[in-house]
Amino acid sequence: MLYQVCYTTKAMADVNSILTWVDAQGANEAGDRWFIQLYAKIDALEKQPQRYSIVSEFSQSGDEIREFLYGSRANKHRVIFRIHHDRVYVLRIWHRARGRLNFEDLI
Repeated sequence: MLYQVCYTTKAMADVNSILTWVDAQGANEAGDRWFIQLYAKIDALEKQPQRYSIVSEFSQSGDEIREFLYGSRANKHRVIFRIHHDRVYVLRIWHRARGRLNFEDLI
């Protein structure tokens, strides 16, 4: 079964925020490569998104909210998503330096 991958408004705002930061750093070529690889990993959620772990901090929500980590060292992001029927909803792309992610940040 293939899932359709969808981005929430908050996830798209996260993408725009990251793009703004990358542009400000002048890392255009490296930033382009980073985004291409990020999108490829997110697009791969169309196959077996259940392979990623459930985020324990959101277990009270009743949804199986999952995540994978992307990036390296200081540039690590959490890609937070949930599966609903035949769709995968990317909820947030959260840089770990932003601190703890609260459930309210997802909705």
